[in-house]
Amino acid sequence: MRLGFYACGMRRAAEQDRYELEVLARLARVVASAARLDDLLFEIARSVGEVLEVDDCVVYVWDGDLRELSQRAAWGPKLDPETLRVVNPLRIPLDKGIVGWAASTRLVQIVDDVTVDRRYIPDILGAGSELAVPILHQDRLIGVIDAESPDPRSFGPEEAVILTRIADFSAPSIVQLERREIEARAMAEALREAEFKLRHVTSHDPLTGLLDRPHFEEQLGASLASEASDAPTLAVVRLGLDRFGQVNRAAGAAAADELLRRVASLIRDRIRRGDSAARLAGVEFALLLRGMLREEAIVFSQSLVTEIESLPLPAGLEPLRAFSGITVGGSGDGVEQLLERADRARRAAESEGTRVASV
Repeated sequence: MRLGFYACGMRRAAEQDRYELEVLARLARVVASAARLDDLLFEIARSVGEVLEVDDCVVYVWDGDLRELSQRAAWGPKLDPETLRVVNPLRIPLDKGIVGWAASTRLVQIVDDVTVDRRYIPDILGAGSELAVPILHQDRLIGVIDAESPDPRSFGPEEAVILTRIADFSAPSIVQLERREIEARAMAEALREAEFKLRHVTSHDPLTGLLDRPHFEEQLGASLASEASDAPTLAVVRLGLDRFGQVNRAAGAAAADELLRRVASLIRDRIRRGDSAARLAGVEFALLLRGMLREEAIVFSQSLVTEIESLPLPAGLEPLRAFSGITVGGSGDGVEQLLERADRARRAAESEGTRVASV
């Protein structure tokens, strides 16, 4: 009887050892081949949970910039089974909680009863025991593996050794994948910046930085298409400069270009978020003022014209003159129709000397 019981126990121990080896072999394959950090961290959490036979294991990653540990992977109640991501991930500062203590001291923490440990931060279990092992690479903190059990005294030196080996074995790959993530984010940011610059170059006037005519007309058309069919709420302004040629003749092309840039900067500063401005050609500009009624557009244009005419010029030159034409449209209008009406109003303002006119 005793020999039979002993043999049965040996078989169960052998089966358990074989199971643990299979789990660790699977982890080794993931460590060697994982292309994503989250995949590796999830496999670490799952392997720890299966080997230690606990239902709550979390892998924390150290963020040196924020000086805190963040939950990046889980096995158990903190895991979303559909996304395999942590539900409501915690962030723990250094020295806070048992996990933070393991990170700050870089020592394994075995807590037999968390209810009597003042460092414990209650989360899902709220009672039981906890084992926290720091993940270190070349004496640098990488993160913490944390396992919790609802039962007291579930962890001892043997479990601590298993987690430490897993942490040491996984640390180089975690560092490598972290580095790849950082490089990938940097490359993605550089690509977005390059794409933005390319879009800007191909859609904006190179001298003033305002939209060019084709892209202004495109934005105007899109705004008209999205307008409701009731009261018009789009104001289109065409603005032209007079006496500009004297700057070119007296001070040269560079001074004239600088003056155009100053006019464009003034326009850009005066329009609101969501409005658009373009350099149509030469010394002519156009503005699209969304959601602005005619009376508001007139007041806006009068103020803008006054500011433009107040721009300082080289000594001996007459002040600039600016003329603004305004029209208001809605969904029933076309792009060319609105631009032509606004230009007709601008020419009327110039011929009548009123500076601002509307149709």
